[in-house]
Amino acid sequence: MSLLSPLSLAMLDGQGPTLIAKYQSLDIPAETNTATAVVMNKAFVDVMIKGPMMDLPMTDNYEELDGQVNVLEMVTKAASYFPEEDRVSFLRAVMHCVDNINETAQFQSLGILYTTRVNIVEENGTIFGVWTFEAETLDSLKTVMTDLLSAQAPTLLLRFPEGKAGSIDGKVVLINEGFGRLFLNGVTEGLPTPKDYEEVGEVEIITIRQSSKFLYPNEDWASFASQTREMYKEVKASSDIWKFRGEVWKRSLSYFNDINGDLLGMWVYTVADKEALATDPKYIHARSEILRERAVTDKPFSLYLPIKDEQGNVVDLECMWQNQAWEIAAPNQKYASKERLSLVATERLPLFLKLSNEVEQKGKASMSIERRDAEGSVTIEASLSGDGIFHLVSFTQPGLFNQLLDQSNPTFIIKINPADFGKVRVVLVNKTYEENFFPLGMPKHFPRTTTYGTTDVSLEEFMAELESEDSGGDKFKDANQAFNEQVLSHVLESGYEGKISGYVSNHLGAFERTATFTTMDNGTIFLTIAFEPVTDDVIMTAPEFARKRIELLGEQVIDLTKAVAAHKPVFDDQGNLVDLEFIWANQEFNRWRRTNIEPGMMNSQERIQFDELLPYFQRAMEDGQSSQFFTLNPEESSNNIYDYPGLFEGQEGHITQIEVETLFSRTPEGYIIEWGDDINAKIQHGSEMEIQRKRVEDLEKEKVQQRERDHFISEIHDNTLQELFVIGMGLQPFLKEGGPTPTEENIHDFSRAIDRIAKDLRALITNEMELRDSLDTQLQNLADRYSRISSFTVLFLNTSSDDGNLERIPHNLCDDLFKATQEAVSNAVKHSGGDEIKIHLTMEANNLLLVIEDNGIGIEDTKIRKSGT
Repeated sequence: MSLLSPLSLAMLDGQGPTLIAKYQSLDIPAETNTATAVVMNKAFVDVMIKGPMMDLPMTDNYEELDGQVNVLEMVTKAASYFPEEDRVSFLRAVMHCVDNINETAQFQSLGILYTTRVNIVEENGTIFGVWTFEAETLDSLKTVMTDLLSAQAPTLLLRFPEGKAGSIDGKVVLINEGFGRLFLNGVTEGLPTPKDYEEVGEVEIITIRQSSKFLYPNEDWASFASQTREMYKEVKASSDIWKFRGEVWKRSLSYFNDINGDLLGMWVYTVADKEALATDPKYIHARSEILRERAVTDKPFSLYLPIKDEQGNVVDLECMWQNQAWEIAAPNQKYASKERLSLVATERLPLFLKLSNEVEQKGKASMSIERRDAEGSVTIEASLSGDGIFHLVSFTQPGLFNQLLDQSNPTFIIKINPADFGKVRVVLVNKTYEENFFPLGMPKHFPRTTTYGTTDVSLEEFMAELESEDSGGDKFKDANQAFNEQVLSHVLESGYEGKISGYVSNHLGAFERTATFTTMDNGTIFLTIAFEPVTDDVIMTAPEFARKRIELLGEQVIDLTKAVAAHKPVFDDQGNLVDLEFIWANQEFNRWRRTNIEPGMMNSQERIQFDELLPYFQRAMEDGQSSQFFTLNPEESSNNIYDYPGLFEGQEGHITQIEVETLFSRTPEGYIIEWGDDINAKIQHGSEMEIQRKRVEDLEKEKVQQRERDHFISEIHDNTLQELFVIGMGLQPFLKEGGPTPTEENIHDFSRAIDRIAKDLRALITNEMELRDSLDTQLQNLADRYSRISSFTVLFLNTSSDDGNLERIPHNLCDDLFKATQEAVSNAVKHSGGDEIKIHLTMEANNLLLVIEDNGIGIEDTKIRKSGT
């Protein structure tokens, strides 16, 4: 079928996105289902086709396909790869053009605005529709505001100067609400959003990146950076797969130019389409890792990827991962290998393929096989993962009651007679259940794992004991009744097979309660009810644990110095708030009262002036919060609730009333949290803080005085005593009988030394610091002084280089060096037995060397090791 000449084909490939369709008549709306695609150009494929498709008629192969491609099927398939809002926009535009030939319509796809129209051409009795799609140039961001504002998919718009995609100079032009929720925990203040981008202006890209990394530090940001760099290498539309916050995302990057010619890049994040990406290795790996993170359990699990032939039959299974329980308890170590089963389990591959093909058809399947490594058999259970890609496989040992002996979760089993559903017997209760749900002990005649088969009790007797006041189960009758009704409803709809699960919370914790039907070979039916503790994530998100979350809050604020209480609203038949039930109250709240609040008490009975208080609770329910300021007066005759002597205990002065400010807040689940502030206590707390502050100041003063005393003692030891010793050494020759008479110069030296001692002591006492000489001057003076008043010749050598500026040495370091030198010279005079001492100072750049040596007898190594200095 040659419809187009080589020239027209070349022209077609040089145009924008174009599709030529063939219709049977001019009634185009009626021909929508039967129209076939004749030919399309490459530009059409690049823009409209984003995933695997059937063979499409291009300019180089359209004659071979001969109009076999149905336009409606092709468009439906192509649209499935786009975000929902884009699909809706596209289909509306197409249907408008079908109903209004030659008119234009607009739609938006991945942030780009397109104008489409269809022109009808009749040639040789054949009717053709020429569909064109033109991308619009954006002259203002307002063109995309409406779509971005309503878009659910997280979207980020960037501007790249000089057309350099990925430039570090790029600016964030706009983010939508979905992007803020995904990357910034919903906090978009100070960032350009569709509502306020004109006021905020553009911000640095690094602002977004650093904030996201801070909020989600455990995500794979290294992969994010490397994948993003790869996508920026070419300025063209592209996409990739990225795992973030427990989900697999498809990131789509498209480009367009604004009226000024600046390059804009738009990132759109959508939850990856499993049908489109089921064969993408990156997507498969990311999805398998997410399933691994979610499969946190003690039960053995492994995840397999089915390998299929062209007909869709499973022909092999590739192991993606196995949890630790599987690797420990695998029936055969071959199955613990992360390989294809065709390589490690050839002899049993047909059995597993049969199981897997049944899973593909029914969603789940099971089979029993004999163990090869031990006696007995195992039951293999497999089910299709939620995304429809993988098979989640587990195994269990048959022998229901033997397994229960080692069951860690609380479990009990009942035996059912289908002919008489009312005659239900409890046949087994495991030890964990008994320990948790019967705190005072389970009656002796109740069935345990050790007595299984010899005794049982009716379900009515079991529940009566379980829900008794002594066991604390009386508070959960309603929850148990609701679950029983759920089980009965399941039986009426599905019979005695499958399982029922739901969340339950009690004083023992939060659980997922699962009821599983098991039909034995002889037709006997058992119902196993197990309680598995749930994770903190479930507690914090599941609606069933709303009250549990409030109770956990109570545990956190029990010792808080503010009075805090939680309430459950009570409504009348018309939905009006008429009372509130206490859930808990912390210690400070109870300190105000004569008797403590217990869960279940009603506000109308436990509060004075409740009628005046109720409107504040009502306002909190309607508006989210309210506040009240009131005064408690001990002289009110109606007040028998508050413990005034206890409230005034320890407070200074005469207080006749208490002023209280209370805030009431409604939680998302509809509970009321009450926070109370004692104004008097705040004032008292302020005076106590002043007392504490003065105590701290006194302690600091004592520390300063002690440091000064220590410094005084150190200075006397290091300077004054050394100077006195030197004077004493100098006086010795003149004090001996027949010794020389001191000369005037000797007397002058001794006088100067005594003057120095006096100055040092005066400086210590008055804490006045004199101007200091440089270190080399101090050392030269020290050498001269010892040479004059002792029998030693003391030499000072300064060989510092030009870049060794001694004036840069800090004063405290100069003091330490001088004192060390003074101590060393003094010791040499006392103990060396020589007559010459050299002080050698060298400073080069930032390196300083100080050496003191004498010509005395030296010190033995053993004495140095024994010395304490």
